[in-house]
Amino acid sequence: MLFRSSFKKENCFQNNGKSNGSAMASQFHNKINQVDIEMNQNPLVSILMTAYNREKFLPEAIESVLSSTYANFELIIVDDCSKDKTVEIAKAYASKDTRIRFIQNEKNLGDYPNRNNAASYAHGEFITYVDSDDMLYPETIKDRKSTRLNSSHLVISYAVFCLKK
Repeated sequence: MLFRSSFKKENCFQNNGKSNGSAMASQFHNKINQVDIEMNQNPLVSILMTAYNREKFLPEAIESVLSSTYANFELIIVDDCSKDKTVEIAKAYASKDTRIRFIQNEKNLGDYPNRNNAASYAHGEFITYVDSDDMLYPETIKDRKSTRLNSSHLVISYAVFCLKK
């Protein structure tokens, strides 16, 4: 899960890309603490899901997000010009739940450019990615959000889950 902030690359790196040591750390921690004070305990989480020809997996992936114990989220599904029924499936879910937004690219961007594109639609204080062929445990978003709010040093968290069949 990524924490959205107003940090800019030029604020963190000076002297031709070399770290500015303690000044950077101090600025970083001051900004994090300021944002933590302003943020409520249930901030909006943007869940980004990119898709390309995922009709077999998409319903289960979406259902796993909808089953989350953390309700204050937006699920942003960005289709990368699928040729199967991915678009119809995503549109159907978006029409039933206002937390789901569906965007369809005009041209195929490829995996990582499409992820960047999806991030541009996010409004949440936190951003996380869920692949369209993956599933979340019901507590995943709540646990990641709690981990971030309870740690003044954590900016990015990442988790990999392996399920036994």
